[in-house]
Amino acid sequence: MFSFLLEVSKYILPVILVAVFLVACARYIFKFSFFNTKSGLFFSFRNLAIIAVVGKIFNAGLLTYLQYSVWKQSGAVGEVFLNSPISKDLPFSAAKNFEWLLNNKFGYFLFYSWGRFWLSVLISLLVAYVFYLLLRALKLKTERFFEEGETELGFLCALVVGWPGFVLFVPFVFLSVVFISIVKLLFFKEKYTTLGAPFILATVITSIFGNYLIFLFGLGVLKV
Repeated sequence: MFSFLLEVSKYILPVILVAVFLVACARYIFKFSFFNTKSGLFFSFRNLAIIAVVGKIFNAGLLTYLQYSVWKQSGAVGEVFLNSPISKDLPFSAAKNFEWLLNNKFGYFLFYSWGRFWLSVLISLLVAYVFYLLLRALKLKTERFFEEGETELGFLCALVVGWPGFVLFVPFVFLSVVFISIVKLLFFKEKYTTLGAPFILATVITSIFGNYLIFLFGLGVLKV
């Protein structure tokens, strides 16, 4: 069972994020009648975003458990990692600010798990939520940029691309607005573009090319 979890853990979060994004695309682009039924209302952009948040937290928790189990089964070497406090004399601000938490036998394990599994999740959630608040503020000021539910869709897309993908996602949203606006004007004679379709297009581009572009532009330092 442990070996199975260790192997599956690499795919759990990507599968969850891809699944919620595909459902969001189906809801936004194709507007299937199913989504207007009582059962379909469960798959609102808001609920899909909640699933993405829970998925990220669950995945971090699972990885923390698996890391503990790996070290626990590694004999004397693993026991060292599981029974080593973080000294307040080390040059880490976290060691000084959280001495009460790290200065115990699980100190190193907690410190390692925080930096390895939880910090990126926290940053992703924080950045996505700030982005959502900015979208809400923009909607209050200029409502024509949004259709119903598109602020939640933007929040969901920010969760899907994560961190540091969000750094690429934002400029891709602006470029997607320009591209889609030109297409709609030329082929459909529509003057205005809301942000839903640009969110989706920017998410696809970031997900496909994100790792390469992060390397190309030297943004790897943003990874945690």
